[in-house]
Amino acid sequence: MTPLHLALLVALAIAALPPAGGSAAPAQLFAFRDPQIVESSGIVASTSREDIVFTHNDSGDTARFFAVDRHGCTRGVFTAPDVQATDWEDIARGPGASLWLADIGDNGAQRDEIAVHQFDEPAVGASTDGGGCPPAPEQAVAPTSYRLRFEDGPHDAETLLVDPHTSRVFVITKSLTAGALYAAPELLRATDVNVLRKIADVGEPAFATGGDISPDGRRVAVRTYGEIDIRTIRNGDLAAAFAPGAPVQRLDAPDNGKQGEGLGFTRNGDGLLTSAEGVGAPVFLIPLACARRVSVSVGLGARGVRGVRATVDGRAARTTVRGTRATVSLSGAERAGGKAIVRVSGRSRHGRRISVVRHVPICAR
Repeated sequence: MTPLHLALLVALAIAALPPAGGSAAPAQLFAFRDPQIVESSGIVASTSREDIVFTHNDSGDTARFFAVDRHGCTRGVFTAPDVQATDWEDIARGPGASLWLADIGDNGAQRDEIAVHQFDEPAVGASTDGGGCPPAPEQAVAPTSYRLRFEDGPHDAETLLVDPHTSRVFVITKSLTAGALYAAPELLRATDVNVLRKIADVGEPAFATGGDISPDGRRVAVRTYGEIDIRTIRNGDLAAAFAPGAPVQRLDAPDNGKQGEGLGFTRNGDGLLTSAEGVGAPVFLIPLACARRVSVSVGLGARGVRGVRATVDGRAARTTVRGTRATVSLSGAERAGGKAIVRVSGRSRHGRRISVVRHVPICAR
């Protein structure tokens, strides 16, 4: 696609957007200071640290992604030497501290196959103090790669969604008028092509450029260049969140006009992060009002976990387990507002110790 053609599509997409609702008081966190980050096309918060986000470039770069601290300094560059990067468009978190990179872009709708690459989240060095950015170490990392194809032929797409409890992969196609939500098989196979099947139309937002599912699996956010739509996921049914008439919270994108494509929930799900293309592009934080909670669902990463115990702010909490999820009562939270520390532990069927820590936003009751 020529730059002129792309610019025309961007202008048409922004002009076609319906009016967005009130902003949730976004604030700029930082701007990327690494000249290697020229087209941030996806952004995701670290699963273990509040001060680190991961991002990657759009098409034209090699297979690599970056760890960036809250001062905009790159703290690690992670390369996948044996992976081809055709058009990396989005990044998502999954269970077990996994990162998923989506090679799903297809401006001409000509690719018979696309791909997602699952990485273990790499360790990252200490953040800077903001005074300067020292050289970032480079490390080779090996993913598990999965080949995908749409059941009804090629589509352009820029939005990857990964269920935080089950790792199921979803892709939203990109169109000037309307897209669609496609689901990969529940169990991906690295040795075969996995078929993406359409499960819902996505009339709004049209021209989706990025998205994410909240860490608790209860909300999905999808963006365009000018707006962000947030929907509720009930009982794990992502398709129903896009049904006609389903409620949607609509926000203005704080990076409107900067070709914003990155969107991810914060580590605790109490806000959204956005990123845009261009050298020195800004990263914004959009705080989200937390819901009144009486319990929280925590993914265990496996079925049949035994001896599950949970604490809330250090006190034993009531817990029920169904499938791969533990539902923890928050009645023991010390604060009516702020965040509660939820810890869940147990052992898998093979004896492996499982330990999950969540910082859960709690609203006044």
